[in-house]
Amino acid sequence: MDHRRRRPTKRKLAGDLIRRLRRRFTEGALLHYGMGKWYPGESLPRWALSCYWRRDGEPIWKNIDLLADERTQYSYGPAEARTFIAALAKRLGVSADFALSAHEDVWHYLWKERRLPTNVDPLESKLDNEEERKRLAQIFTQGLDRVVGYALPLRREKDGDGTRWKADRGSCAASTCS
Repeated sequence: MDHRRRRPTKRKLAGDLIRRLRRRFTEGALLHYGMGKWYPGESLPRWALSCYWRRDGEPIWKNIDLLADERTQYSYGPAEARTFIAALAKRLGVSADFALSAHEDVWHYLWKERRLPTNVDPLESKLDNEEERKRLAQIFTQGLDRVVGYALPLRREKDGDGTRWKADRGSCAASTCS
């Protein structure tokens, strides 16, 4: 049985625990929510929650309110992502014209759809994995051409005594920039 079906509240409880541990050890700890191991056959990676602090008590992160609360639905979408990328570019002193739109991986989802039996509608299929079925239906419903986020390829350059940021298509791997 899939570990997520056995305990759907497990991730929420883990988040509550990591926040309690932060308060117990030091208010200056940094919480990190990352991807864990991704086993073959699983549609999503496991999660890895970490809490970092300094032994001398010096805070690593001072304002916990600046971290998003995963229990809150912020409903940010592509428009907000574009606004953020433009503000980030301005703050770094680079042109937002180099921002790249990100889309779902068309080839991956076409491959997944092709693996379905010919008489199965990906939007209404009764596939075994409920999570994968929902994800696939969502992707096909919203469309593969829909922007889902943005990336700003950056490179840090030495500039006399300091450093500055430069944005250009040469700042990313040739296979990921178009």
